[in-house]
Amino acid sequence: MGIRTDHTPWSPEEYARFLSLTANGTSASNTAEALNREFHGNAPVRTEAAINNKRRKNHVKVGRVARPPVAAPPSVEQEVEQRDCDGATEARSLGRRIRSVDDLLAHIGADMTRFEVEKSEATKYETATRGDDGSPQVTELHRVFVRLRPKAGPSVLEQVEAMIAGAMSGVRHARVRPPLRKSGTGVMQVIVVADPHVGKYAWSRETGWQDYDIAIATRLLRESIEELIADGDAREVERRVILLLGDYFHYDTPHGQTTGGTALDRDGRIEKMIESGAAVLFDMVESSAMSVPTEVVLVPGNHDAVLTTALRQILSAYFRNDKRVRVDERGTTRKYIRHGKCLIGAAHGDKARKRLGELMAAEAPLEWGGSTCREIHTGHLHSIGEVQTIAGVVVRTAPALCPPDGWHAAEGFVGAVRGMESYFYHESGCLVGMTMSTPREVPHGKKANERIHEPKGQRVRGSQRAGH
Repeated sequence: MGIRTDHTPWSPEEYARFLSLTANGTSASNTAEALNREFHGNAPVRTEAAINNKRRKNHVKVGRVARPPVAAPPSVEQEVEQRDCDGATEARSLGRRIRSVDDLLAHIGADMTRFEVEKSEATKYETATRGDDGSPQVTELHRVFVRLRPKAGPSVLEQVEAMIAGAMSGVRHARVRPPLRKSGTGVMQVIVVADPHVGKYAWSRETGWQDYDIAIATRLLRESIEELIADGDAREVERRVILLLGDYFHYDTPHGQTTGGTALDRDGRIEKMIESGAAVLFDMVESSAMSVPTEVVLVPGNHDAVLTTALRQILSAYFRNDKRVRVDERGTTRKYIRHGKCLIGAAHGDKARKRLGELMAAEAPLEWGGSTCREIHTGHLHSIGEVQTIAGVVVRTAPALCPPDGWHAAEGFVGAVRGMESYFYHESGCLVGMTMSTPREVPHGKKANERIHEPKGQRVRGSQRAGH
């Protein structure tokens, strides 16, 4: 049987040390270890159980453990770190005052005309501190991070601003607005503007067909729309709709790609593309509104979905106080116009092409029920397609004004009739006529491939991977 050591007498010095350790909040095991080391040569005389028994018998209370003071939060007025790495700029902040990414960008004076946000994060948390009187309090802190990279080209906002400036500068002079001519013919003219691809680049010596650049595109647009408006005025139409069926612009990003990311042969002067294209469109609408009430309807294409949205907003703002003009502000990819018993639809033609008839009935049920003439105009194919009847709806495919570029010529997408069409619908529910304007850019008797001068533009080559 082992020798019991818990009956070893306590000396006054050991008992005083025991009281000191207990008052400081030292645990029973650590107290036993300290007493054995200091008074018993590290022999296991005092145990954790013996220390607890001693405390209970002598009614000795264990003191609170002394804790280091809680560090005050960052002076919060403010901790900010900024550094450059791999061509980008990173900034971090911690504190009370800077709470959001915008606050941090303002603090470091970031030039957002030269940079764009690549990555950002903003979090909030709470920390405990002691007040001046020692009482606990809760402090709210914010941690914000942002990574900036140089812009590769103009942003969408800058493109829109350029569009506004270009459109305003392209207005030749202020026109006097005469009172609209009243007509009782009951005829609506629909001018179909399909796939002009302003910004497209084609060189006749490469393609074997016609040249095409921004200047040629805008000239053909002006000539065709003026001819079709004059024809409508001669027929004394009482209403005119300008249908923009998408791909008005050739590309949609600063890098010269379509909305889906396809690289293209293009004129690389994006500001000129936007300014010139927008100015022509303003003149189109203004010229039409000089004689009859005019409605503008835009649907996005697969090349320019973003710029179509911007163009619609700008047209709405520009003509907001003009009672002669109404811009359809719906953001849908398919739209419908009612004229008496005629229901006319618009779609680019790259999506749901075989279901357009049933979609018209589903998306415009009230108009469908009150109509007997139902037609949908589409583009996308750059040619006059077969007129189809789908679920009781006539689906027409409009031609384009632009000639084939290098990729289309190499793939054999050539020879299509080029032009712009307009249709005349009577409110009683029937199509009463149509007109087509074709480009006259090549003199009679001269073949397109005899032209030897490259069109005026700044060509940027791309590799088009998909269709139109």
